Amino acid sequence: MLRTPSKSNSRVMAAAPGKSSAQGISQASFTLFAPQISVTAPVAGATWVLGEQQTIRWSSNLPATASVAVELSHDGGSTWTELAVAIFNSSSFSWNVAGATSNNVLARISLNDTYILRGVSQAAFTIQ
Repeated sequence: MLRTPSKSNSRVMAAAPGKSSAQGISQASFTLFAPQISVTAPVAGATWVLGEQQTIRWSSNLPATASVAVELSHDGGSTWTELAVAIFNSSSFSWNVAGATSNNVLARISLNDTYILRGVSQAAFTIQ
């Protein structure tokens, strides 16, 4: 996984260990994109009501087969509760709103392979 910003004009080189004459370089350049996840819903200031079905949405440049976790924080990100542990990167997760009421709720989507790559709500929403 690329852990730096996007790289353009990239090429692949393959070489046999200890044999400088046995190597090849790709003929065409390509761009490597750093993976990203952004939470798109709920939006800042939204109010979700306990018992209603709502959908957490996100965008990413990860493949649909990537495994992600969906989490919720009721305290502005100090602690997190998993809503789904290993689901496909479908860009949405529907659930019946449950848990404590709070006006400091955040949603987070994490790539399961690393837990380093995460997308978090840009601002808090409310559960009542």
